[in-house]
Amino acid sequence: MSDAERWGYVRVSTADQDADQQEYRLITEGQVPVGNVRGDHGITGRKLDNRPGLDELVGTWDEPRGRFIQGLISRGDALVVTRLDRVGRSTLDMLTFADRLKRSGIDLHILDLQLDTSTPGGELLFTVMSGLATMESQIRSERAKDGHAKRKRELTRGGGSTAKLDRPQVEEAARLMKAGASAQSVAEEFGVSRATIYNRAKTLGVDLRAKPASPA
Repeated sequence: MSDAERWGYVRVSTADQDADQQEYRLITEGQVPVGNVRGDHGITGRKLDNRPGLDELVGTWDEPRGRFIQGLISRGDALVVTRLDRVGRSTLDMLTFADRLKRSGIDLHILDLQLDTSTPGGELLFTVMSGLATMESQIRSERAKDGHAKRKRELTRGGGSTAKLDRPQVEEAARLMKAGASAQSVAEEFGVSRATIYNRAKTLGVDLRAKPASPA
């Protein structure tokens, strides 16, 4: 479409970080007009439910209509970002967002991946990435279920002894929590209390916290 526009989004994790490099790349590499760049400052990967800059661009997700509404970006336009992690907290979250853009008729251009969903090659790459993310989620879910079942068997054999996670289970719990799962949901998956997860992680020296986003 000749009247299609390109819009850019930048995000930095702390208020004192500089988004100029991202903006420069969006304008020079992504061909985004200067006035079409929006951004969020001081928004980490764990606070992505509050993104006024991105929300201004895409609007609100309307589930009944199956598309974004009331945003600056219209159907046929493109959203350009430097990296995929600028718009999500986990691989699955990022690809869910990208899929919603697609359903809204909005193309996505990710500079670092050289991915542009308006092209056949970009569309194929996005489809492959989506499949891998879904498979990753299923594997994690199965691992959590297996760990829960194993824990229940151990408790039964031990006559109801206090639940205790081994290192692989604690490391799996850490992976799930870093991917965005709540401590309570992970504890329920393993059949233990939140306190057990935190105490065992401290004893084994396993970090449950997600690493801060890398500087923009």
